[in-house]
Amino acid sequence: MARELGASEVLDPGLEAIEYNTSFVNTELSHEISRAYYLSYVLKSLQYISFPLSLIYCGTNFLFLLPLFFEIFGLLGRWHYNKKFLIIYLIYITGITVIRDYFFFFNYFLIDLEKKNDLSIELFIIFISTIVNLCISIKIIKFIHIIVRLDHITIERIVNNQINIIYI
Repeated sequence: MARELGASEVLDPGLEAIEYNTSFVNTELSHEISRAYYLSYVLKSLQYISFPLSLIYCGTNFLFLLPLFFEIFGLLGRWHYNKKFLIIYLIYITGITVIRDYFFFFNYFLIDLEKKNDLSIELFIIFISTIVNLCISIKIIKFIHIIVRLDHITIERIVNNQINIIYI
């Protein structure tokens, strides 16, 4: 009869050591686990681009501290494979991209040609930010679909670094 040992029983010298046959344990990782790990890595790389852009926005207006708050939701969702945080971050990324682009380009096409030249840096930053945000949105959607297919124990093992994937 097999049973789990408690913490106090592990130190008991009266117990015998039993060797377990672990040949039945599958050492290959499923495609979903490796894909989830890869998407987490890609999101981390894209967030390294998005986070400084949020800091630039904060330098222009105090109200842009809100993007930093949502960036933290994205970071926590990626680190802990948390679907709720990722959905909040996805809604934010999609919404802010659409709203910011609409208002900027609406005002950009209404101003004079001389003033448009003054906005070239802002146009470049918004263009780069839009491309990065669209890439993040696509990767988050794929990441959420993968997380839904993983069970809770597997996600816990990935978060606790019990499953590590090294790409060579």
